[in-house]
Amino acid sequence: MQGASGTATVVIAVPVGASLGITRMSVRGGDDSQPTSAQACGASGSAYGQAHDYLVNIIPATAPALSVDPTSISFGSVVSGGTSIEYSYSLTGLNLDPPAGEITIIPPTNFEVSEMTGGPYSSDPINVSYFGGILNTTIYVVFRPTTSNTLYSGNIANSGGGASSISVALTGISPCDAMALPVSEDFNAVTTPNLPDCWTKKIVSTSSKCYNHYNKSFFTLWSLSFKLWRCRI
Repeated sequence: MQGASGTATVVIAVPVGASLGITRMSVRGGDDSQPTSAQACGASGSAYGQAHDYLVNIIPATAPALSVDPTSISFGSVVSGGTSIEYSYSLTGLNLDPPAGEITIIPPTNFEVSEMTGGPYSSDPINVSYFGGILNTTIYVVFRPTTSNTLYSGNIANSGGGASSISVALTGISPCDAMALPVSEDFNAVTTPNLPDCWTKKIVSTSSKCYNHYNKSFFTLWSLSFKLWRCRI
């Protein structure tokens, strides 16, 4: 609508129970004052004004929805006390209600999120603003393990805007801590599963002898091995 004061934008609420499909909508304006619903088809008390008819298509209301891509992220192996490389996922929202608001992003323990690439990252929940009922943004994530030889997993919760909460599944692992050489371990009377942390036991046998083979893993691609021999009597 346009008049002496310029252009006006009017939000028209579809009445509850309105028939679906094509229907006629009349838009009327008067220069004395805003016409009321009672004046839709009657006099407005003004000698000026206009009325226009439009055909509109009434469709079922679409529920608010959030979506993420990808739905899962694997960070691989990161040493305890370190920080992974940055990963990201897209967060999209449609028909969010109210039309302007915030989506809350809640990371699990040992994972941090940010609205900006490179951070700053937060282990606490962050809020992402949206407008017009629409959201299209990217969330950045890093993995920060605090304990060695541990498998980490959790979900980032994304919620708000009247939509159902949606999650991004996260996984990561921390290897055994590096050890300075020389290394000394006492295997006297040690039995599985009471081996020193990060050591594993492998039994190997042959026709003439047997031995216990102990492996110590320091990094993904390196290991230190010991063989304790015992001849068969």
